[in-house]
Amino acid sequence: MSWIHLDDLSRLFLHLIEKKREGVYNGVSPNPVTNTELTKAVANKMNMPLFLPNVPKIIMKWTLGDMHIILFESQRVSSKKIENTGFHFEYVTLDQALEELI
Repeated sequence: MSWIHLDDLSRLFLHLIEKKREGVYNGVSPNPVTNTELTKAVANKMNMPLFLPNVPKIIMKWTLGDMHIILFESQRVSSKKIENTGFHFEYVTLDQALEELI
């Protein structure tokens, strides 16, 4: 699961404007995590118990239609293109981002 801290996303937009860059850039951190890792990390930072029920894939397909694929298949989105322009992320890991947010 791709994620990005709001401060990094704001800085990314400013960087592209200042450098007069055009084209498509992914607004994602360089370190994606799984949905389970994200959920556990947020629960841990908030000192909350976590219960993750095992929902069958067919139920999610009925509920979400074709969008269920997002939950069950990897979506690799890279930040390399923006990094190659000289942009540096302040929040490289999910733990860093959550520490600042929570």
